[in-house]
Amino acid sequence: MSKRYSLLAAVLSMMLTVSTGLLAQDTAADSIQLAAGSDGEIYGRISVADQGLPLGSASIYIKDTKFGAVSDQDGRYKIADLPPGKYTIVLSHSGYQQFEKAVILNPGQRLQQDFALREAVYEMNNMLIEGQLPKEEGRQADKLLEQRQQSVEISDAVGSEDMARTGSADAAEAMSKVTGASVVDGKYVYVRGLGDRYSSTQLNGSELPSPDPYRKAVQMDLFPSSLLDRIVTLKSYSPDKPGNFSGGMVEIWTKRFPESFTFSFSQSTSFNPQSTLKGGSLLYPGGKNDWLGMDDGTRSLPSILNDPGLKIPDIGSAWSNRDKALELDRITRSFSQVMAPSPDKFPLNQGYSLSVGNQVKLFGRPFGMLGSFSYNRKYTAYQNGTAARWELTGSVDKVDELTNEYRLTDALGSDEARWGGLLNLSYKLTDNHEIGFNYMYNQSGESEARYLYGAFPRDLTGSSTYETRVLKYTERSLNSVQLRGEHNLPALFDSHLEWAGSYNDSQQDEPDLRYFTDNYTVTDRNGVIDTSYAIRPSIYPSPNRYFRNLNEHNVDLNLSVGIPFKQWSQLHSQFKFGGAYTSTDRAFIERRFEFITDDSRYGYKGDPLSFWQSGNIGLVDTTGRLNRFANYISDASEARGNYDGTQNVAAAFVMTELPLTKKIQFIGGVRLETTDLQVISRDQSLRRGDISEVDYLPAANFVYLLNDKTNLRLAYGRSLARPTFREMAPYSSFDFVNDLIFTGNQDLKRTLIDNYDLRWESFVRNGEVLSAS
Repeated sequence: MSKRYSLLAAVLSMMLTVSTGLLAQDTAADSIQLAAGSDGEIYGRISVADQGLPLGSASIYIKDTKFGAVSDQDGRYKIADLPPGKYTIVLSHSGYQQFEKAVILNPGQRLQQDFALREAVYEMNNMLIEGQLPKEEGRQADKLLEQRQQSVEISDAVGSEDMARTGSADAAEAMSKVTGASVVDGKYVYVRGLGDRYSSTQLNGSELPSPDPYRKAVQMDLFPSSLLDRIVTLKSYSPDKPGNFSGGMVEIWTKRFPESFTFSFSQSTSFNPQSTLKGGSLLYPGGKNDWLGMDDGTRSLPSILNDPGLKIPDIGSAWSNRDKALELDRITRSFSQVMAPSPDKFPLNQGYSLSVGNQVKLFGRPFGMLGSFSYNRKYTAYQNGTAARWELTGSVDKVDELTNEYRLTDALGSDEARWGGLLNLSYKLTDNHEIGFNYMYNQSGESEARYLYGAFPRDLTGSSTYETRVLKYTERSLNSVQLRGEHNLPALFDSHLEWAGSYNDSQQDEPDLRYFTDNYTVTDRNGVIDTSYAIRPSIYPSPNRYFRNLNEHNVDLNLSVGIPFKQWSQLHSQFKFGGAYTSTDRAFIERRFEFITDDSRYGYKGDPLSFWQSGNIGLVDTTGRLNRFANYISDASEARGNYDGTQNVAAAFVMTELPLTKKIQFIGGVRLETTDLQVISRDQSLRRGDISEVDYLPAANFVYLLNDKTNLRLAYGRSLARPTFREMAPYSSFDFVNDLIFTGNQDLKRTLIDNYDLRWESFVRNGEVLSAS
């Protein structure tokens, strides 16, 4: 861990040194420029006040002269060949307040002037608006659509205003409103219907790790919406994005600091008419810190099993050795006796959000800060779900229907607590140089109770009913630290440099995941109803308990340089190049314990609590020659179920944004990406998984402006998909609920994917878009 922090600190220190050097170089260059010639220029960036979003198509002109310019899609403008003198700069844009500023331009000077325009406010008589979003709520949506119209990629976006208007509590709920994106299991985002392996997620431009051992996708419900400014979904690939793009990329952007002091507090309440304040919802007893999304140790592995030198005695030695019999009995009884859910009443869902921000002067320069905190408690339940599976038996041309393997009635209840905080700091060193710091922490804990019952004709006779109970607690946390910088370099071809370095730490714990399965048969004996219960390990697993822990660390570094130029028709163009490096480490540990039952001697009576009653658990008879046991614990853990994974990806890219004509724009280039991925099982007898590849990933995008409000986009890009650590870990795990076996394969390789996209989009009015892909 210390080496990883040292690496990150060294790289970020180097970046700050480079930034300081660029600052000194820029200052010296300006001094040289002053004496270089008589004419000068005024340049800068136009943004939206209080939001920081770039404002394109703004008009900038010098009063009482012929000089002027229009800001591009990044809000940048430049007025060149200006004689020295006193001028008045006038800025205007539809829907924003006009702004004027007097400046003095010295001979040969390159004068930077950045502006933040405020929205126009008009006073008018009472009026009725039907079917239109109010301007104060739709302004950010308008800007996001304007950015989408001018974007070099095919994209969709949802902003903080839309999240608030639709009541989205987190990023997952917000993504459910995005066209072409679907949310699975309430947290995983699939772009264009493709699975999680075909998408990636970034936070403020840096790639995020996945805390889930079985999926590549980031759990989007970790991000409270109150901390977010916007979520952008990219659907076409460009070389400045990571190569594991495939189906798409989700960019999460946290809120920026405001230009003046702000304070906000909000509280929300919601309910489910089927479960809120009503009995019958499933739950199970937890710990006193569940409301904080943390287990207090109630579900932890029994302390007796934390001894690394302890080995649970096998039943053979316990039969004949009294000391081992007593130790096996003590370990068996150390586990919690709760193995089944119980009905409960859910209270109202609740949410709280607090944010404070301001901008002050630090050493005479703007220093911005934003702090946010949110807390949510959410309860969900259903009672009449269905879980079923059918199988094709025989050849397709010889059978008329599928064979039912099982059909179960499903009931579930969950209690989730989630809280998080954000600290965003930004400092403008000069008009040309800005650095920022971002820290985010999120914590969540979800308690889930589930009960399934019904017919299982594949393994049980028609008169038997199968039932299984699942008690699950998942605790997740995400720490993200990021340092970033933006630099305008007038002396270096008027280029723009951006860099970022981040360290992300994600953890997922599943303490005491419990499965308890049995079956029962109801018979009518001359009018007397008799119910017999059984636990049959030969058909389905014995009662099981899992303890899982996953830790994943991620270092992400990236740098890009954009150099503007004018092509043959004097249209604004850009050449861009850069590089990136990502390093990910994962450690996964799983311990599994199963209870061995003697159903013929110590009969199960249908209540999981009876499984633990005196006479049914542990050592029950020491009077004979052998020590007799009823139900007892066995360590079913396997070394192959634990693994370590590392992945290092280095990349470099070049690309250009080049207008071929006033109506046709080309965006293209190539990305070089190297992959070094290894998965090593804790079982030394198993061969490690290894991927070592060098890939060239080209991309070409064309945008045809049919008119001022309509685009036709054609895009091609080659991307790749890498297997997850779990998919390469060479061991098998069993899904009790769905009766599935998941087996890893260390021989998996990365996949190259060619993507072709076509989109027509028309921005008919402010806040409205019509598109077809």
